[in-house]
This record gives sequence, C-alpha cells and structure tokens, in this order.
Amino acid sequence: MFRSWFLSLYNLILLYMQSKVIFFLLLALSLFLFWGCSDDLKRNTVIPYTPIETRINLGWADYQDLNFPGRPVYILYSTPTGELLGYNGNGIIVMQTDMNEYKCYDATCPNCIDADTHIEITAGDQIAKCPTCKTQFFLPYGIPLNAEEDENEAKKIAPLQSYPVDVAGNILIVRY
Repeated sequence: MFRSWFLSLYNLILLYMQSKVIFFLLLALSLFLFWGCSDDLKRNTVIPYTPIETRINLGWADYQDLNFPGRPVYILYSTPTGELLGYNGNGIIVMQTDMNEYKCYDATCPNCIDADTHIEITAGDQIAKCPTCKTQFFLPYGIPLNAEEDENEAKKIAPLQSYPVDVAGNILIVRY
C-alpha cells in the first residue's frame, strides 16, 4: 500500500517537473522569436535606415499649417543643424492627424528609392504623389492608395517610412 502511494507521488512529481521543463522551453523559444524579430516589426519598409533629428517650432510661420489637423508640411532641412533630412536628403513630411498627435514620414517613395525626386503634397491635401511612379499615398496613415503597374509585372508598394514624433509644448521633436 505504502509503496503504490509512494510510486503515485513519485510519478506526479515527475509529471510536474516535465511540464515545468516544457513550459520553460516554450517560454524561451517564444522570447527568442520575439526578440529576434523585433527589428523587423519596427521597420517594415524598403527605405534604408536613415538617422534623423530635428525640432519643429509650431510658432514659426513656415510651420503654421501644423497647428491644424490634416495640413501636411514638407521639410527639407533640420533645425537647428541645417542638415538635409530623410533618405538621400529627400526631406520629410509632417502633419497633425488629431489634437496633439503628429505623423512624420520620409518623403522618399518606397517604390523609387533611387530616383532624385521626392513625393509631393497636393496643395492643402492629405494625399502625396510620387512624380516618378505616380503612386499616391494617404498621409494620415502613410499607405499607398494606388500604383500604376506595368503590364508585365505587378508591383507591391510599401507604406511610407514613418518616424516617431514627440510633442514638447510648442516644439515637435523628430528623432530616429
């Protein structure tokens, strides 16, 4: 009687330990996959990494449109350094999407990264268009609206490269 009870307890302990080992292995595997993919989750674009840093004073006349939602502004030079912004110096596009919420995108078309052009904002519009491939982008989300495709090849257009925007009073800080 005692022996069977002891064997049952022993089997339960073994089962408990095996489940802990399996749990630990599954946890380690999931953490490895999460950390291994973290860079891919942050950068879902074809635009190569470009360090960027600028401060945008919302009180300056050049940036008055940023005080109102849905009015994007194209910015070519960094403040205060005066360096060219964006990939290949194509600039950035900043817009207020909601009260105190701002979006910033690289002005380089992800379909034409080697072209010497940048996407252009239609006056007072939330749509920007690439002059080279004619792809239009919806600026509140940076997503492509259309793409003219060649007859022989279908194109997959990535969204615009986004940059984080921090609001510090009357200053927008774009740093990546």
